[in-house]
Amino acid sequence: RPRRYIVSFKGSIRAWENMYWQHRWLAAEYWENANDVLVDVKCNGRPNYRNDDYGSILLNSTFVFCPGGGSVMSFRFGKALEAGAIPVVTSTFLPPLYPDVDWSACLVRVSDARIVDLPRMLRSISLPEVRSRQRSCLRLHTLLFVDNLNQKHMEMALRVWNSRITAALTMDNDIRKLVAAS
Repeated sequence: RPRRYIVSFKGSIRAWENMYWQHRWLAAEYWENANDVLVDVKCNGRPNYRNDDYGSILLNSTFVFCPGGGSVMSFRFGKALEAGAIPVVTSTFLPPLYPDVDWSACLVRVSDARIVDLPRMLRSISLPEVRSRQRSCLRLHTLLFVDNLNQKHMEMALRVWNSRITAALTMDNDIRKLVAAS
């Protein structure tokens, strides 16, 4: 169905020198004030958000900007998928079960340098491409989050996590051996 906003972001801005917070500053300061763009931020001097319900914003957004907070992850990513929106992430974002799950047909990546141009960039994506990304997002959301009680999918997730833990432990042991040898 048609959605009111081409892109939205709702969140807090902190005065931290963390690149994930700087992405929010860029969106709040540079995105044009247009009817199809919603940026709702809370920061010092502005104690409250607008009265728009976050769920309603998500359901009315084609794309949702999902910058990280204190790390490369963003809870907005899952919320965008739940609402049928397409997550827009920065180049450092790591989606769930990456690289074992290919998210490239679903999400949109934006470089730090292009965040200011994001609304214009998203408007240039064709409707067939938007629909294709929405279908991919729905498929991955259903596969990984909705049907996660399905034994086959849970086994895949456990295999991925096991391989990552094993790799991390191996790397840790290799580093210890290098330090001991030097």
